[in-house]
Amino acid sequence: MRKLLILLLAVISLNVTAQKDSVLLRLNPQRGSEYLQTMKMEVNTPDIKMANTITMKSKVIDVQNDKVMLENHTKRIIFDTEMMDRKIYYDSDVPKENMDKTAQEIDKNMRELKDMVIVTTLNRQGKILNIKGVTEQYKQMFKDNQYSIEFPKKAVRVGSTWSDTSVQMKVQTMTLQLNNQYTVKDITDKTVVLTLKTNGAIDMSEKTEDEDAKMGFKVKGEMIIDRKTGQLMNSEIVSTMKMMEQDIKTKTTITTQNL
Repeated sequence: MRKLLILLLAVISLNVTAQKDSVLLRLNPQRGSEYLQTMKMEVNTPDIKMANTITMKSKVIDVQNDKVMLENHTKRIIFDTEMMDRKIYYDSDVPKENMDKTAQEIDKNMRELKDMVIVTTLNRQGKILNIKGVTEQYKQMFKDNQYSIEFPKKAVRVGSTWSDTSVQMKVQTMTLQLNNQYTVKDITDKTVVLTLKTNGAIDMSEKTEDEDAKMGFKVKGEMIIDRKTGQLMNSEIVSTMKMMEQDIKTKTTITTQNL
């Protein structure tokens, strides 16, 4: 009888531990909550130096049983690039009259993005269902965003892995294909840490038969998810692509600030 009781207690303990160490990842924001998300992309090679930043403000405008709606505004865009002894700097916060000619040309295109009020509808797993208020070109960019995570259907624990559907994004004559694999690295009371591995390919061969127009790349990094809301809080991703016989590494960091 004593052995049976000990066994029963052990089973209960294991079940409780399993429940504690597993989490069902879902979007659970509060209606009306706001946050700033800043994405910075950096390249540093002997020939190319780049530090581009985009900051977006998002507000949760509706929360239903099966979906979430966000209103997004681009707050600031910075391009800081140096290539082949040519430096390009653009900051959307700088008055147009204080920009050089190159920055003013960039501003013509960026103003369109800054003026957009983008409404995004997602399901609770993070899949983008609809995007309004944006042109077709930008709609594709937002919909196939590599850093938008679609959570798995089942609860996960440390060591769990899943892959999302391959992303295909076509911009003019270029096709981008991605296959993302996520692994749960750590779970705490407040966060879930994911590692990301991506095999990707860029195909620019639609109008040429040159094999060099097809390039592969790999991505590795970590993402920190808020366990309660499902919000991406921080991430650091490094992509590596071979170009002109050298490895070009792009470091992308994302930080989210609750307002």
